[in-house]
Amino acid sequence: MFESTYRKSPTFFSEKNEFRSSYAACQFMKSGSEKNPAAPPFFDVFYVGKIYLFIEGISQLYRSIATIQPWLYYLLESYQGPEKIVAVFLSAFYMISKGSDLMSKVKLLKTAFFKLLQNVSIGSSPSKDQIQTAGEHCPICHDEYDSPVLLQCRHIFCEACVSTWFDREQTCPLCRAKIVDDPSWRDGSTSYFVQLF
Repeated sequence: MFESTYRKSPTFFSEKNEFRSSYAACQFMKSGSEKNPAAPPFFDVFYVGKIYLFIEGISQLYRSIATIQPWLYYLLESYQGPEKIVAVFLSAFYMISKGSDLMSKVKLLKTAFFKLLQNVSIGSSPSKDQIQTAGEHCPICHDEYDSPVLLQCRHIFCEACVSTWFDREQTCPLCRAKIVDDPSWRDGSTSYFVQLF
């Protein structure tokens, strides 16, 4: 009875689909790394999420900057004579309000750039005893460990599997402890926000 109720739960299905997609991506990464073990680090599959994040940071900054010139031209050229003072005040107000938006985009780009340059390990290398205690198989791909990683929460996964997971999630796949920063835009998604001002 409990099992049938649990199976109908929407969170069960979403978690199950997350594990399936992570498993498929993990298998793809493992097969790709076996074919070309000497690939340069910038073309390694683990860096793809960082590259996507950097491209999104550039895109958002560009979209924010691109609207400045037309708006300033419109505001300064729409008033003539003594009304030009209104145009100057409106332009100053526009630049002040635009400043906070630009600063947040620059901060995102700076963070993405530093993450791109860092080769930060997600966790540490587990000992053989820790691997035996955890079991000989990765909980995500259900295969034997391929370069195992011990997370802060003491769970062990394949490096490829858990890297794929962290491209979409911030938490451990088993205990949901927060491990990494916000994974936004690392899976290639983009912001659909239209810059109107």
